[in-house]
Amino acid sequence: MRSIILVSLLIMLAGSSLAQVEVQVETDMEQSEKFITAQVAMINSIGEFRKTWVDATAYYLGYGKIYSNNWALVMQVGYMTFKNNENAGFDDGATFDVVPLMVGGRYYILMDKIRPFVFAMNGLNVITEKWTMGEDNKDHTYTKYNFQVGIGLSIIMMKQLEIEISGKYNSHLIEPSVPFNMTGMEVGLALNYRL
Repeated sequence: MRSIILVSLLIMLAGSSLAQVEVQVETDMEQSEKFITAQVAMINSIGEFRKTWVDATAYYLGYGKIYSNNWALVMQVGYMTFKNNENAGFDDGATFDVVPLMVGGRYYILMDKIRPFVFAMNGLNVITEKWTMGEDNKDHTYTKYNFQVGIGLSIIMMKQLEIEISGKYNSHLIEPSVPFNMTGMEVGLALNYRL
């Protein structure tokens, strides 16, 4: 009889402990994570755009919030500066600079120490294009739509610090008169500070 009572008490104690663990896990998952990100990226232009502007360096600052269902909302602002193709015929001092303002989402496939994710971003670019080619010149600032899709991997290094690598395809609509978009493949490295 004593062993039945002891086994019953152990089962109730174990059940109570498991219920508390499940409640704690659910509570942790209901809390969202927030982070600030600083990223540097290299862009390799592709397609027709490469005939004029070959590659770029990009810098981004962003803010993100990961929700309990593995989805995250991310907002970012950046600065891209492109190098001109030497064969394009520009005079010295040609510049093509972009300030992207983007918002988008991520889906984290795993929410462990190593977090692979897929993402999509879209927004507006403020583009400043300045160049001279013989008698022709352009000094124009305009705003156009852009989008990015890609994959990434975030690794938690310490309680509040993550390192992140990503690869993405980006397309930025230029002018309707130009028969191509500004497109490129981008590889980035970021540090995320978890709030």
